[in-house]
Amino acid sequence: MPKLKILILHSTADDLSIVIEKIRKLHSKSGPFDNVILLGDIESCIYDIDLSGLPPLVSFGPLSTSDKEGLQNVTILRGFGVHETPSGLQVGFIQFDDKELEQNRSFILDKFSNLKGPLDILISRQWSECIADRESTTLGHEVIDKVSTECQPQYHFSYDDPDHFFELEPFMWETSKIYTRFINVPSFNSGKKWAYAFNIYTGTDLDRYVKPPNLIENPYRSKKRSLEATATDELAQKKLKTILPSNCHFCFTNPNVEDHMFISISSTAYLTIAKGPLSVPRGEMNFSGHCLLVPIEHIPKVKLIDDDSQAAKLLEDLNSYERSIVKMNYRKFDMSTVVFEIHSDNSIHFHKQLIPVPKYLIMKFSQALDRQLSLNNEKYLNNGKLDFKLFKSNKDKEYIRIADDRKNNYLQFTVYPTNEAEPEVYLSLFEPNNRMDLQFGRRVLAFLLRLPKRVIWNSPICKQSKEQEEKEVLQFQKSYAEYDVAK
Repeated sequence: MPKLKILILHSTADDLSIVIEKIRKLHSKSGPFDNVILLGDIESCIYDIDLSGLPPLVSFGPLSTSDKEGLQNVTILRGFGVHETPSGLQVGFIQFDDKELEQNRSFILDKFSNLKGPLDILISRQWSECIADRESTTLGHEVIDKVSTECQPQYHFSYDDPDHFFELEPFMWETSKIYTRFINVPSFNSGKKWAYAFNIYTGTDLDRYVKPPNLIENPYRSKKRSLEATATDELAQKKLKTILPSNCHFCFTNPNVEDHMFISISSTAYLTIAKGPLSVPRGEMNFSGHCLLVPIEHIPKVKLIDDDSQAAKLLEDLNSYERSIVKMNYRKFDMSTVVFEIHSDNSIHFHKQLIPVPKYLIMKFSQALDRQLSLNNEKYLNNGKLDFKLFKSNKDKEYIRIADDRKNNYLQFTVYPTNEAEPEVYLSLFEPNNRMDLQFGRRVLAFLLRLPKRVIWNSPICKQSKEQEEKEVLQFQKSYAEYDVAK
């Protein structure tokens, strides 16, 4: 079968007319293309646009919509399945989000396990879980892993991240000797590469390919080895280590404590920039703004009310520091603030993480929390189950009763839309012996901030050199000087 030339693009409904015109120009200048595959939720507008002069076009639509008459040379695919184009291209597709993937799991896996031949292209809204984990994002789903492993496509396209172009180096499947390339295609208005053209031989002509020079290890095989080691890892986690202050990253008595990261120090607590910050400079804030609030004393958690004078002073300092950062973020940079903390008997050294959030995103916090909560409770079955309760104020009597009970272990988000309004508090109790995702807070806020690759603090994208950290401290201190409660 001859080599086929394919163009794949991602558009929104608002940009569709512009994108269609660009397809015409690309077809004339860089084509001709045998097929164009158009990603995105665009069916509502496609019937109203002139599609003359285009190559055969494949697009996607929701299951709830029925096909209309009037479209020529356009195929709209719905839900999941396999489509063969007139040119012989085998295209597998799964247009479901996380919830729909779970609801239709058995039907999807049954469909793709009964294929009679190889797939040339797989298109899924979601990434595969193993590639998402490899790139430290929250975009993946395990059903896509199973489908990818089953059908071993030459190309796997996703569009769940509309803001970033990503192309993984090719890898090979041992059983079929097929080389697979994974690509996330962002939308037209992202400012990133939103159109991808390529040549492809269909399933019967795979022997025409030469081995790519940049071949990497199959990420699905790497994940399998990682899963085989999980049982050993979990046993190791159950044997809790005792970390002495001299070895604690947050303790002054540790000779290796990174004091060049300190912003401010009081008699009981200190403020430091975050190692591998989640947030990034925005607008007039020329530093990440992600900081940690840490007691000087080596303690796993704190009480809200304590008769001990030293403990009371610590609470006062923690609250003063927190309010001062909230005030700086809002007054100086027009930013809201989210505070994340874990109170656990098994923690090593208690601390709070404070992260600036643009005001236009803060109202979406509960949606971001619900999304990660669903993943934690329904997808990652080894994690302890969480159930957040919302309190409209940190002065709520029920909240104080729960948080002040020394026996309780809990995760907490405090959301400050402004520096004057009462903050909302989201609190979930958990059992100390349950396996907890210590990155849960970062995952929620990475999704809220649209920074999916910054979940893991020590990933290459988050790491800073010592010189970068020192510069961040100076920039932070300059902005914080008039709010510093330790002065």
